[in-house]
Amino acid sequence: MACAGMARSIRIESPGAFYHVMARGNRRGDILLEAADRSYFLKTLSEACAMTGWRVHA
Repeated sequence: MACAGMARSIRIESPGAFYHVMARGNRRGDILLEAADRSYFLKTLSEACAMTGWRVHA
């Protein structure tokens, strides 16, 4: 088990691979509470996908 202060090891990337990514707040709470925050997150995610070729499936 990693300590709270330890950095995560570098993820190996493979062409065409699928990666599971998630984020949640403390105690599995919501991290985007306001509609404006959710809209901004989706806009930023869309821009990142356009720049990197990422595809979000869900």
